[in-house]
Amino acid sequence: PGSFLIETSNLDRQIVVPASAAQPRNMGADLMVLSDGRWLLGYSRWLGGAHDDDGSQVCALISEDRGDSWSCPFDIARPADGVEAVRMPNFLRLNDGRLACFLRVRTNHLDTWTGMLICRDEAQLGTPQDGTELWSDPIRISPPAPGRHVLLNNRVVRLQHGAHAGRILLPLASPWPWEEEDRRGSDIRTWVLRSDDDGQNWRPSDSMLEGPKRGLMEPYIVEMLDGRLRMWMRTQVGRQYESISTDGGVTWSTATAGPLVSPESPVAVARHEASGLLMVVWNHNEPGAHTADRTPICIAFSQDEGETWFDELRLDPGDGEPKEGRSFSYPGAHFLGDTGFVTYYENAEKQLSLIQQRFELSVT
Repeated sequence: PGSFLIETSNLDRQIVVPASAAQPRNMGADLMVLSDGRWLLGYSRWLGGAHDDDGSQVCALISEDRGDSWSCPFDIARPADGVEAVRMPNFLRLNDGRLACFLRVRTNHLDTWTGMLICRDEAQLGTPQDGTELWSDPIRISPPAPGRHVLLNNRVVRLQHGAHAGRILLPLASPWPWEEEDRRGSDIRTWVLRSDDDGQNWRPSDSMLEGPKRGLMEPYIVEMLDGRLRMWMRTQVGRQYESISTDGGVTWSTATAGPLVSPESPVAVARHEASGLLMVVWNHNEPGAHTADRTPICIAFSQDEGETWFDELRLDPGDGEPKEGRSFSYPGAHFLGDTGFVTYYENAEKQLSLIQQRFELSVT
């Protein structure tokens, strides 16, 4: 389309956190460049089992060479007394320079909330054995119980354009009504938390989007260059559903099926600043067997703010590799200059390893 020619080179795949019997599930990552230039990669590590209901904590690794190698994992947040699980990190630089992390905290199935914690000294990240000492305790920013407020990794957005510049958004999904448990939920709805004072106070969106079958799940938001917002949502009907906001995330249009063919799995989207192109990471497949359909994992590009996509490239499994027995999902997406950085899990026999893919993007 147009005059764009997309080339990806030096495609590099690494198993960053391999699964093991003791650590069977590692997924849900986000990346932040620290003030001193090091890379911080946070991720969710399950404790003991690999089921959604099992406990989890947030761990991290440090890279001093732009992802060529990584430190040993260290903890960022562990479940406190009375908490079953913490997972799904989202990093954000606050206006005063401090590093914030937003994550999902599960007290129980009727009280799963969004927490915000602050790094006390990011220069020390990666040095002590117990990294939790460098972070504040999570402060609840989503509404009180009952309710299951499901936040995924790599979702936090700070708006850059128009009247709402500076606003922070966190897209969430919840079984409806609020007191419904997720495993029995048949009406999951998408909504958004927003803050106009750099995280001090939070309000839910006026809209609570509903959709077909089980509903609209695991949303992802990108700010368009004209200030509007586009949101993608996981469904059970073979497409990512989409919605648009023109008022900074307070209200949203009725969700409808978009162009991305997809099983029941989430997307991640990042913008290449030099060209303005968007990149999406998703499973291009039809739905059928739930998690087994989460393959292949692909990237594609858009020059019209997500209306259409082109130059699809399959990341995993690679060309010529067997397609059966593995699946890939829960991506994170970033551009650091011309370097694309994508994370996702590889599920092999119910053991989930955290994968990174890096590449250099050339746009002419």
